Amino acid sequence: MASQVFRGRVAQALDPKGRITVPRRFRDVLSEFSSGPTVVVVSDAQCLHVYPLEAWERFVESAMRKKSPLDPSTREFGRWFASRGRDVDMDSAGRILLTPAERQHAGLTRDVMLIGPALESFEVWDRARFEEHERQEEHKVPELMAKFSAGQGS
Repeated sequence: MASQVFRGRVAQALDPKGRITVPRRFRDVLSEFSSGPTVVVVSDAQCLHVYPLEAWERFVESAMRKKSPLDPSTREFGRWFASRGRDVDMDSAGRILLTPAERQHAGLTRDVMLIGPALESFEVWDRARFEEHERQEEHKVPELMAKFSAGQGS
């Protein structure tokens, strides 16, 4: 298991084929995980999430195996989240290909922002959408920080 997490923000541009270059510091975190593909998943209509395969297996697949396949919420989670995960190999230039459907679902244009939220995955946002999201949600920061420091969830 890796000891590092993805952190920071990096502005990038999609190339004409829909690839993003993973920044060196994010590739360094990926290298701490066992070798293998990354998993790109459309988790909501705002951004994509990129997981090292090892983290995806631990976070999603092992958790799914612990749930009853008869539980409706387990099946819904599998349909709406887990089934959207797609293995993607990084090329020798450190790029990953995002499909047209993934780019469309997350509203990605040429200019994107890679967000490392101090977790074992990073997010890919359309840059303008992310900037607007920050403007709209900035008022929540003091409350989020208070909850986080008190050990509460969201």
